Amino acid sequence: MPENWVSLVLLVIVAVVLGGALSAWVQRRVGGPRRTDANPHTQRWTLDAGLRVLTGDQPGLSRRWRHGRAALEPGSITLRPYRWGLRIFPMAPVVVNVVAIDTNTALRSGWRSAWSVSPGARLVEVTSTTGATLQLAATPMASDEVLQVLAPRPA
Repeated sequence: MPENWVSLVLLVIVAVVLGGALSAWVQRRVGGPRRTDANPHTQRWTLDAGLRVLTGDQPGLSRRWRHGRAALEPGSITLRPYRWGLRIFPMAPVVVNVVAIDTNTALRSGWRSAWSVSPGARLVEVTSTTGATLQLAATPMASDEVLQVLAPRPA
């Protein structure tokens, strides 16, 4: 009888460890930033993000956070928002043409804003071609390399 009990406990421990590792892998694979084009010379990344307007006016956005899957390209953000926060209900995409990005003032969201933005998310100010100043909330895993993709191409 004790041998069966020990093997059952070991089986549960192995299942919990494997389940945790699989869960972490899936979360990183689904939500983390990744290069979407196989060509190493193109700069297109997708990641979970949020956008809101700080000043000015941007079609498709307001002062409230709009969350979804964002495609970052040189000089452009294409946000595919989720309805009710669920990936299976995507809404019409919002395209923002970027004039400037200020990574020097990048902040981390805190627990006070946990209801609207993930704690630890990188908050970066972006200026659009409409003159609006937007705030981009990128996943904490987003590196400077990913965010520098937004810098507009030289003319």
